[in-house]
Amino acid sequence: MRTDLRRESRESALPRLTEAFQILGRLQRPRGIAAVGWALGQLLMTAGNTGQGRQVLGDALAAAEKIGWTDQAQRISQNLDSPAGGNEER
Repeated sequence: MRTDLRRESRESALPRLTEAFQILGRLQRPRGIAAVGWALGQLLMTAGNTGQGRQVLGDALAAAEKIGWTDQAQRISQNLDSPAGGNEER
């Protein structure tokens, strides 16, 4: 998916990430929720959808913490703690 985000425009990545995030949520796949949620949350924040981006990042953080993915949880938490939600990729 990261390759897709680099090759494709934000407009085409957003619906793909949204669909993947929804599917992973229905399947209750925390690793996928954490990974896709981080990318989707950042994309939403960059697009100006701060509220929705923060909600997705919050879900991603909960999923990362649930599976003990501490590095990812720290990255997501830093994004949530930054003033604009953190658009930077680490």
